[in-house]
Amino acid sequence: MGSNVWWKALVLAGPVLLFPVARSYYVFYVAIMGWALWEARGALFREERAVLMAVAAFFLPVLVTFLAALVSGGADPVWLKRGGAFLLGGLLALATARLFRDARIQPLATALISLAVCSWLLDGCLQLLAGQSIDCRGGASACLTDPRWSLYFATNTKLSYFAGMMAFLPTSWLIRRRRYWLACAVLVMAGVTSMAMGSRFGMLAFLVGLGALGFVVALGLGRRAKLLIFVAAPLAILAVGAVFYQVNPEFHARMARTLSIFSATDYRIVNNALSGRLDIWLPTLAMLGDGNWLFGIGPGNLDTAIRPYFQPGNVFANAKVFHAHQVMIDILAATGLVGLLAFLAYYGWAARQFLRYRFQDIDLRWGALLVFLLMWFPLNSAQGFYSSEMMFLTFYMLGLGFGFRPVAPLPASSATGADGMAPLRDSVVV
Repeated sequence: MGSNVWWKALVLAGPVLLFPVARSYYVFYVAIMGWALWEARGALFREERAVLMAVAAFFLPVLVTFLAALVSGGADPVWLKRGGAFLLGGLLALATARLFRDARIQPLATALISLAVCSWLLDGCLQLLAGQSIDCRGGASACLTDPRWSLYFATNTKLSYFAGMMAFLPTSWLIRRRRYWLACAVLVMAGVTSMAMGSRFGMLAFLVGLGALGFVVALGLGRRAKLLIFVAAPLAILAVGAVFYQVNPEFHARMARTLSIFSATDYRIVNNALSGRLDIWLPTLAMLGDGNWLFGIGPGNLDTAIRPYFQPGNVFANAKVFHAHQVMIDILAATGLVGLLAFLAYYGWAARQFLRYRFQDIDLRWGALLVFLLMWFPLNSAQGFYSSEMMFLTFYMLGLGFGFRPVAPLPASSATGADGMAPLRDSVVV
């Protein structure tokens, strides 16, 4: 394997390798796009339907709402900036998909991505062993000043959020290589990290992803194995969560605050349980009902548009509002009903592609598509992350997820799979 292959694999894996370090990974996004444009020339724009559908699903609603704002005289120059960012994201998806098809580069890039994510998970477990609090006692500012064992991520909550989703990249890689016990160890580290570092959606995303993995794996197994996956495994997860709930006071307090939403009708209590999100959801919906429901107010305009609808004492009054802290509301606010319907159509189509996979087809593209579905899970109400960060990571994951055309399960007579390994059988027991 020549140095040229190593260099290209490092470029392709770069966004994950440097993901925790500020936003320096954008350099690798640029390198991926430039490299693909140089090698593919005009052929890059004639790629497979799946990636082009992703570009259209994300960009066309923005274009439609921009034209509507232009006709009404309400188009702000920020639209050009945001629209350009979406186009760059689409180009990134096409470039990543094309480069990830290279049979020489794909195995090495997959290994680098998987090892990088595993290092995040190991970091989370080491922090827990070192006595780090679940929520960095004192809030987000304390996370930046408390002693840490590593340089990963600025806050524990952000580590929890991304670890809960992206753990399925190394998991799928290990399953493809039939390293089942190592895959289980990675899942254990991911569960501990997502739970111990404090993001509630990180925990939810991990559990949903684990359920999807269990479903795909169980399809090729017998009744006894299915009972183990669908009955014993959930009971074991609940038991571990119950123990953690009892022994970790910060986790106990955080979950108690969350669960109070089911026993209260007072606005203040419910808003506190949702970390103040009612103070942004309700004004956003009020703004949409005031003539903006069809085309929205454009991506990047929420902070200006929502402030007239704030009530006295709103917790976001002195904070920059980058997004609505709820995936569906955020899409609705930016691009209106037009954009939300377009996105839901594409999300459903991507989920359908995901359900076509069987156990013997699991590889990094499967994991990347699962990460995309978890990032945009309808219940995602994460806060504190840059919208541009999420957008470019979305297109990058879609590029990895559709880096190969979906292939049918290999016949029993096939000796090797697409990556040179023997194909996995339905009879394989994990």
